[in-house]
Amino acid sequence: MWSRRQFLCRSTLASLALSAGPRAWSDPRDSNSEDKDALKRSAARGLKFLAENHHADGSFGTGPYKGNVAMTSLGALALVAGGHGPGTGSHGQVVAEALDFVLSQEDRGGGHPGFLHNPYASPHGPMYSHGFGTLLLSHLHGKVKDGNRAEKLRAVLGRAVQLSVSSQNAEGGWRYTPQRRDADLSVTACQVIALALARKAGQQVPRETMDRGVKYIKTCQDPATGAFRYMTRGLVGPGAFPRTAAGVTALQMAGLGQGTEVEKGVDYLVKNGALAPGGRTPDMHYYYGHYYGTQALLSAGSAAARDWYRAVSKELSSRQQRDGSWRDVICPHYATALACLVLLLPEGRLRG
Repeated sequence: MWSRRQFLCRSTLASLALSAGPRAWSDPRDSNSEDKDALKRSAARGLKFLAENHHADGSFGTGPYKGNVAMTSLGALALVAGGHGPGTGSHGQVVAEALDFVLSQEDRGGGHPGFLHNPYASPHGPMYSHGFGTLLLSHLHGKVKDGNRAEKLRAVLGRAVQLSVSSQNAEGGWRYTPQRRDADLSVTACQVIALALARKAGQQVPRETMDRGVKYIKTCQDPATGAFRYMTRGLVGPGAFPRTAAGVTALQMAGLGQGTEVEKGVDYLVKNGALAPGGRTPDMHYYYGHYYGTQALLSAGSAAARDWYRAVSKELSSRQQRDGSWRDVICPHYATALACLVLLLPEGRLRG
């Protein structure tokens, strides 16, 4: 939980959390130019770590996550957030190689055209890989100068979108595999966000697909607290903060800048923000939660966004390693990419 030193008291934040609707992001960073510069340097060190430690095949990820499409996509997105594109910027070649790797992973297992997943990396949650891979392709669509690479990106992105559309289940959600079986909030939020960006990139995403995805996400919310369940039924349980952050961000990306569900979700996030206390190693949802939580508050136009960002960026800066990386229980590439994305969100390069 937030300590009182790290954040304002709950009652004050609750009164600031809601706004009449979405508005343009204002820079939540401290007005002191030295503080801004320090955060930019911190992010730059993180990006340098990623660029210097990616693999020869263009992928990111370590241990069982080596070559994972989600890890590779997040690593590339962090570099893009820092102003590097395929072949542009000092880390542009790294982005280009990561993009080529993601494109090369389409349907490696056979039977699912458009499926972005490396079956030889960590097998858990392949639809996360597909979602983040689709997100990367959507962000880079129209920004690739090489003609052959750009054409391949368009073709693969189109098939990736169709894979997501065709694998939505009867409830309107998605889960771990591209099959129309069960669903959960986390994977569904990932797919809705990716499809929203793909639609912005000019892909044909059926309105019904988005509407059903939004309905599923809304059904997962506990109306009493504003938190989101893992599935539509059952108790909210542990892990509500990162789930709620993802759920709110997905609703916002789908066009719900305001409304009861978003307002209650933002209110829950402000009251229940979670920094890792003491020197504890962050759990597997820590960076994920702050990545989505920061987006949610900035997109809501919340008056609490500045205090949120100040506390989170201070916490992240304190956790950065000497080599420029961040660490968690999953993978340093994953933690570093998400930490850099949080620090660089105010730059606005990845705005939906």
